[in-house]
Amino acid sequence: MRAFLITRCIYFFKRFCLVLSVGFMLCYNLYAFDRLTEEEWHYTYNFCMQNNANACDYLIDNGLVGPQECLDKQCEIVGMIYTLAGRHDEALAYFEKLCEGGNVASCGNVGDIYYFHLHDYFRARDFYERSCKQKNSASCYGLGIMYGNGEGVRQSFDKEDNFYKQACNGKEPLGCYNLGVMYQQKTDMKNHLSIAKEFYGKACDYGYQSGCDKYREFNEVGIK
Repeated sequence: MRAFLITRCIYFFKRFCLVLSVGFMLCYNLYAFDRLTEEEWHYTYNFCMQNNANACDYLIDNGLVGPQECLDKQCEIVGMIYTLAGRHDEALAYFEKLCEGGNVASCGNVGDIYYFHLHDYFRARDFYERSCKQKNSASCYGLGIMYGNGEGVRQSFDKEDNFYKQACNGKEPLGCYNLGVMYQQKTDMKNHLSIAKEFYGKACDYGYQSGCDKYREFNEVGIK
C-alpha cells in the first residue's frame, strides 16, 4: 500500500451528515408515529447524527420505513441511519434501490460501504465505476485509491493518476491533494514541485486544510 494515500473514511461520514441535514418533519415522517413523540424522535435523531450508534439503533428498533416502502430522500436518510448504526448490510438495500433508480451519489454510497466496511473491493469497484462515469468526483477518487493500492483491480499508477485528475477536476479536494503528493515525489520530472504546489493549492481551494498547509510550505521556500 502506498503510505501517502489519504483515505476518505472521515469524508464518508461528513458527507452523510451533510446529506442528512434536512427538514425535521421529513425525518419524522420516516417513523411510526405511535412509538415515539416528536420530542423523543428529534432528541434521538440528533444523537444518531453525532455518530452515536446506540441512538441510531434505538430509532431502527422502534420502526423505520423499509426499503420496499421508502421513497427517494426517505431511502437515503434511513440508509444512512443504518450505516451510522454500523448495520451496513441492511443499509445497502436502501442505497442500492436509489442507485438502480439513477441516483449517482447513492451508487457512490454503496461503493463506500463495500470498500470501507465490507471490504469487498470487487463490488466497490463496480459501483465506483458506475458513479464515476456519471461525474461523481468522490467515486473517481475512490477508484484512484483502489488502483494505487491494487485493491480489486490490477495495480496501475497511470490509472491512479487519471482517476485522481478526474476527481480533482470535479472539485474533490482529496484527489487534488494526492496528485500533489504524487508529483512531489516525481523527482525525475521537470518542474514537478511547481506542479505539486498547484495541486495542493487546488485542494486548499476546495476546502482541504492540509492542502493549504502544503501550499504554504512550498510558498515559504520559494517554489513558484
